[in-house]
Amino acid sequence: MVGGAPLVFPAIVLAVAFLQFVLNVPFALYGTLLSIILASMVQFMPFGMRYSYAGVLQIHRELEEASGLSGARGLTTFFRIVVPLVLPAVVTCWLFIFLMVSKAVSIPLLLAGPGSQVVAVTMFEMWQNGVAPELAALGIIWTAIMTTVSTAFFILSRRYGLSVR
Repeated sequence: MVGGAPLVFPAIVLAVAFLQFVLNVPFALYGTLLSIILASMVQFMPFGMRYSYAGVLQIHRELEEASGLSGARGLTTFFRIVVPLVLPAVVTCWLFIFLMVSKAVSIPLLLAGPGSQVVAVTMFEMWQNGVAPELAALGIIWTAIMTTVSTAFFILSRRYGLSVR
């Protein structure tokens, strides 16, 4: 149950904890894209684990044993049986997590530096600086990208029966 611990904390509390962490490590981690990636991985890991669990659950030990009895080696079993069965769950999991991470603001806002801004931080800074036309243009482009990714997620989840319930 330790993997679900980030669900207990609000995003801003997790962001402050990671801010304290990146400021106290002996190497320069604050303001890098790596710090945002690490914090986002910790925050959204429980969602990825739960979402991809359905794909892993469908692989029975008997499939691997049957492959071994048929003369297939371990790597052949992995690439010809396990990967095709898990791939739809992993792809839809990545799309789902991408959609969730793209709307997150609190962690990137506290951890971003001048060279590591993500779209959410850029849009926040545009709003703060009062550049409405550029903000509107970026918002429309970002909406089009997110609509495309959402549609791909919807189609893949319906096609492979991995809808979110």
